[in-house]
Amino acid sequence: MTDTAPGDAMRSVASMRLEIAGLAIDVEVDRPTADIGFDPAHRRFLAPASGVAAPDLVLRCTFGALPIDLIGNGELVFDSGGLWTLRRVDGRLVFVLRAPERRNAPYRVAILDEDLSQGQIASTTGGRMDAPSALLPDPLEYPLGEAILVCLLARGFGLMIHGCGVDDGGRGYLFAGQSGHGKTTMARLWQGEARVLNDDRIVLRARDERLVMYGTPWHGDHPEVDSGGVPLERIFLLSHAPSNGMVAVRPSDAASRLLARSFPPLWSAQGMSRTLEFLAEVTSLAPCASLGFAPTKDVVGFVRDSGRARPACGPRWSGSARGFPTAR
Repeated sequence: MTDTAPGDAMRSVASMRLEIAGLAIDVEVDRPTADIGFDPAHRRFLAPASGVAAPDLVLRCTFGALPIDLIGNGELVFDSGGLWTLRRVDGRLVFVLRAPERRNAPYRVAILDEDLSQGQIASTTGGRMDAPSALLPDPLEYPLGEAILVCLLARGFGLMIHGCGVDDGGRGYLFAGQSGHGKTTMARLWQGEARVLNDDRIVLRARDERLVMYGTPWHGDHPEVDSGGVPLERIFLLSHAPSNGMVAVRPSDAASRLLARSFPPLWSAQGMSRTLEFLAEVTSLAPCASLGFAPTKDVVGFVRDSGRARPACGPRWSGSARGFPTAR
């Protein structure tokens, strides 16, 4: 993260590069970085912004007035039922975030080009709560950063899963589940035993002829996140149980159950088609099992023993799912 020296008549401008799941997002802000309350988890995904490949997306961020003329206009593409809606206005994608605590007053607007190569984020200085603060709000504060990444992944670069990801000495274990299924519990049980990538949001991609699992900045109750990736070895569909038990799941069933534990691009027919193709190949390559577990360290050895016969390098990616490149 770097600040450029301000001129006599201009405000200091800062830039940083986030690399999440191998996708480079350059963020430019019209204030010094010291004035902005960036989420500590975002800082763990900082990468060099110069001397490397061009970014996948450039976001220019400002603080103050919102583009009122874009709010509520155009075609409604998707309503999250929560904090944000997505519209298409004059060929651009417009995210509008509203604060339910303040009668759904808009507090952040993101305008992205249709090809997702660049965009702008405008935030009010008070953010969602509009409360006095010494720092300006993080422009990529949840849920906007996550929603933008889902859009990027929908172009054919992978899928975000509701799950806990663990790198056990080069073996990537994905523990997928809905809220309450035990993802954070699983992350805590593996802490100190292996590298925990995230306890709530994991990205799957096809890269370098492998299925690779990545951590993201958006976590649950377990705050430790890791920006790294690991070849995916096995998928487990989580549930709590009195004792540890495992039942294999057929690929066709695994794909539908994993879809229910993912963040698919519901607003894009093409994106959904790519997602279904991707899941079909993922579940045909990576063994999937239903895992009922008791919340004790015994489950670590139980999972390890279940995969002893498999090599610690992950299944080879065949590339048969159209639109999913194996490198980026």
